Amino acid sequence: MSLLREAQKREEQEKRRADFATDLAKMAEGQPAPAPQKWRVPPERFGSVGTMVGDIKVAKIPTGVRFADLLEGDAWRLICRHLEPGLFVICWADDQSWVGLVAVIFAAHTRGLVEVRQLAYLDLAPSKAREEISGFQVRFAGLQNQWEVVRLTDGRVMKSGIKREDDARREAGLLEGTLIGKGT
Repeated sequence: MSLLREAQKREEQEKRRADFATDLAKMAEGQPAPAPQKWRVPPERFGSVGTMVGDIKVAKIPTGVRFADLLEGDAWRLICRHLEPGLFVICWADDQSWVGLVAVIFAAHTRGLVEVRQLAYLDLAPSKAREEISGFQVRFAGLQNQWEVVRLTDGRVMKSGIKREDDARREAGLLEGTLIGKGT
């Protein structure tokens, strides 16, 4: 009995499909032909940089490392698992002397192989707004040491770990005053 019912249901479904197709054909008889569709950006081809290309990351590079050193794949070996082709990395020198942009072309996580290409590089000149205090230089020494005061005569770091540049300049002025005999 159940086989008979299933066969009847299948016949009814096929009949409904045929009726639906003939109804659609009748509705389309009086209609003009559809205009060719204009090309549109499909949703899978549009998205933020993070979903389309990979992402944009920032790498803080220690003082003394040259940008040219970063173009070798070995420089990225320790963070290889975080890299993927299409990723952009903005590279900032800790002493703020240069900034560069690289694109990851190839990354093999299991073997630690990375290939990057330079997109941009810019040497950053010291700000003209920062006037030098005679005898001392105030410079940014990275995230750990932050701002430090360096004696120009011998390059000795007089004080480091200062949180703000203004405080470092004040410290340099105090050091200059004590060395010259101005006193504070």
